[in-house]
Amino acid sequence: MTVDIRDVKTFANLEKSFTLEEFWGMIEDNLPVRVGTNPTPEEAQEEMRNREHTKMFLAEIQLRYPGMSLTEVRLRYLGAPHWHLVTESINAINAYRTITNGIAYQTITANIVRQEITKMERALGLPDTTPPPVPPPATPVDAFLTLLAARRGAYTWIPGPSKTFTEWVNSPLPLDYPLPITAEINCWEAVLAAAAEAGLVPMGALRGSHLNTGRPAGRPLKTRTTTERLLGFLISKGTEKVTHDPATPGKNDINAGDVIVIERNMQHVVAVVTPNREQYRRIQVMSLWNGVSGGIFGLVKLEEVLRDGWRFQHSSLKELAQQD
Repeated sequence: MTVDIRDVKTFANLEKSFTLEEFWGMIEDNLPVRVGTNPTPEEAQEEMRNREHTKMFLAEIQLRYPGMSLTEVRLRYLGAPHWHLVTESINAINAYRTITNGIAYQTITANIVRQEITKMERALGLPDTTPPPVPPPATPVDAFLTLLAARRGAYTWIPGPSKTFTEWVNSPLPLDYPLPITAEINCWEAVLAAAAEAGLVPMGALRGSHLNTGRPAGRPLKTRTTTERLLGFLISKGTEKVTHDPATPGKNDINAGDVIVIERNMQHVVAVVTPNREQYRRIQVMSLWNGVSGGIFGLVKLEEVLRDGWRFQHSSLKELAQQD
């Protein structure tokens, strides 16, 4: 898993101005060529992970140097401080290892990208452009969004329910010991862990001991699987279902901090980061899934996790309370 210096150099040397979204559209169109004509699933997923890390890096650079758009670090400025900043930050980020239980994992998150760019600015004698600290969250929804942003790039997707999440959610003090960023969990576990830590969802509800969806489930609550209980919890306040296809109107009332449950061969759960009331397809969500981010917690557009004919519904977690 790496930030891809090739993509950064390509973007820095474009002859015309492209937005990051336009640039990534071009890169994604060329994905099969870059990883081979017939890539294995593992090769394609590795490329998707690298692409997500590179997106994180370019987004951070443009946040810190908003008027630059990387013009100052074009290849014609080889040897200039800002070019060293880019290349040496990437080397440091790609060499970063997170230690969990004595084992070193190569895990790159948004926080690590920011940390290494700041360290390199100081090493090169450049002004510190670290964005100011985020104000303390005013609401649990704000805290939830802050945690989602910080965990971009974290985790590794596996089918759930995972052993790691199940043990964590049932441990005596889970909120005192958050899941490590290297945890192997599934999509809804990543979302619910952040929601619980933000105070948006009670831990008792996640354990299932007080869960009541208010809908027929076919079996008594105590006999349902962990998956059935938690997915029931997520959709208990869901709106009407929307079937995604080219003719579906884009207008919606989906808010930041909502969760979206997508129906397909298995349920996929994403968390809304940036709403778009005019076009649901352009909503930005955090998604942990092999299909779009290579199996890490990535920032994607909602349309990237939808296929024609799939249905979805959204829920507001802030209204959900522990049931007695």
